[in-house]
Formats: sequence, C-alpha cells, structure tokens
Amino acid sequence: MYTGVEHFVDMNRISVIVLLSLIAVSTYGQCTLTISPNIVANGCINTNEEIYFSNITGASVNESTVTKTAQGNGWNSGASSINPIKINGLAQTIINQTNTERFFGLSQSDNGTNTNTIQFAFHLHTNGTIQIKESGNLRSNVGVYANGDTLKIWNDNGTIRYLKNSTILYTSVIIPAPQLVVDISLRSSGSQLANMSLSHQSAASFTATPTDNPGWVSYSWYLNGAAIGTGVTIGILNYSNGDILSCTMGSISAACFGFRYSNVIILSGKVDPAYEFYIAGTVEPGGNDMAIEDVVWKNSSLTNINASNNSLAKNQGGNTWNAGASSYNVVKNNGYFQFTASETNRRRAIGLSST
Repeated sequence: MYTGVEHFVDMNRISVIVLLSLIAVSTYGQCTLTISPNIVANGCINTNEEIYFSNITGASVNESTVTKTAQGNGWNSGASSINPIKINGLAQTIINQTNTERFFGLSQSDNGTNTNTIQFAFHLHTNGTIQIKESGNLRSNVGVYANGDTLKIWNDNGTIRYLKNSTILYTSVIIPAPQLVVDISLRSSGSQLANMSLSHQSAASFTATPTDNPGWVSYSWYLNGAAIGTGVTIGILNYSNGDILSCTMGSISAACFGFRYSNVIILSGKVDPAYEFYIAGTVEPGGNDMAIEDVVWKNSSLTNINASNNSLAKNQGGNTWNAGASSYNVVKNNGYFQFTASETNRRRAIGLSST
C-alpha cells in the first residue's frame, strides 16, 4: 500500500492522472476527499481552489479542463463540482475556444446536462458572443469573448455578479442559495471548458470533507509537501503567496478504505480584482498641487451598469430610471467633479450626494 507523499515534490498542482493511478493501487470504494476554506466576510487569505468534478456525463476530465467526448452536437455532456462555492466566493474559467457552444454556471444542485437547470450561467456561442442566462431565461447579451479572457461568476455577499476579467457585465436580481456548485454543459463536439477554479476569502483555516462516511480516519495536512498538522481542520499561521495546501486521508472503512489525496488550494493575499481599494489626495487649504483622481466605483453600487475605468454604460433594464452607481472617492472642500458628455440622445443624471 502506498503511504508516502513524494508526489508533492517539485510541483505546482496535483496531476489528476497520477492521482487516479495511486488511488487504483491503494484504495477501495468511491470516496473522494476535498478540502475547502472556512469562509469569513473579510478573510486574510485569498484561495485558488482546484475543482473536483462529479456527475461526469459524456466528458473526460484532465486536471481543471472538461472536454466533451459524447458524439454529435447536442446538450448531452456535462459535469458539476464536488467542492462548493460559498458566500463571497467566485468560480472562473479561462477561455481557450471561441467556436464552440457551452454553458458555464452555478446551481444549487446538478440536475443533468439540460441547460435550463443551470441557475446562473454564461452561455458561450460559436460566434464568440456571450449571453447571461438564468434557469434558461435570457437576462442580457453582454458582448464578445476571446481566448485568454477570464469569465467569473461571483457571489458578492448574496448578490450574483458576472464578470469578464475585471469588468462586471451583469448583476442578477435572483437571490442565490448560500451554497452552490459549478454546473457545466457542453454542446459542440470536442468542446472544452478549461482552467476552472474556485476562489474564496478565508480566515486562514481549512476543513477536509470526504464524500462518504470514512469511519475511523486520520488526516494529514501538507504545505508545499511538508507536513504541518493533523486533524479534520487546520489553521495556517504563516504562508507566502503561491503556497500549496493539500491533505491526505487514511481510513479502514469499506467506503473509503486506504489513502485518499485531496484537491489542492493555492494561497495568496487578496489580489482578485473583485476586491476593491483606492487612493486619494490629502486636502490642504492653499495647497500648491492639484490631484486628479480616477473615479473608483463601488462594485456593490453598480445596478444594471457596466463600469470600465472612468466610464459607465447601462446594460439592462429598459428605458427607466433603474440604473446607477456611486463612487468610493469623495469631493472635498475646494474640489470638483467633472465628466465628458459623449451622447446627446439619452437621458442621464449625474451629480454629488452626501451618501
């Protein structure tokens, strides 16, 4: 029986191919071990979490990429994640195809490959365009995508937001369940969704969860391959950006007999563009210098609007006063706010308020 951890040496992530071969030699049953961060609203660690997939239908999984293997162009291929996305977490995929039709989304549970059951989704078309769909309902046409773009679905404190790279494309009005799974469906022959991962804010503690009751069990935790502790949970007091957290589980139960190896989590500071900060000039009466500041928009204030640097564009909601935004930075004594009027045929209002 294999009991070592040599596969963690000189690596950036676990190879799923090696992982599966080790399990085949040393384990019985279908038990899977995942590790996930314990979530807090303002955690000090940002996590990049490897996804473990289940309910794989007409597809193959290679690390973080799912490829359709089922025949023909039909919605007969898909998968969902075992590890969940929780409050203030996001799921993302990095685009590597622009000519295949796919759904990348989140759902409370996996109900098969029917796209109407995916609750919050990007619908990627063969002509390189994107639509936002929720439970089969079209919410918005949000432009085009290219290879290398990162598409994200973010649970922003109970509000679902869709992003391309760092730009919010659409904000949902549907309240999500507290815990969701990644839910994908593939239509085009040979289509893929690649480089998928989850990200959360963590309070520097993590929990190991098997999919079946392991009975008597022992857990061992590793940081960059070095043992750091045991038990079902672990706290991380010191880490560097890019450190890799993983766990093994040993069990003698029928469902989980042998050793299991978890997904990996890459640790970093809070660097995702969804997390905001800004700088501002210090006001001094009679000061000699003028500070010109870019407007920093509050993500939580963006309603039916796309924000791109200093520009705003309404993206949904029809011709009514139901779109808007507000800034983090403020206008103080002897300061002013300015903008450039780029249109003459649309109704808008812009100004200053105390809140």
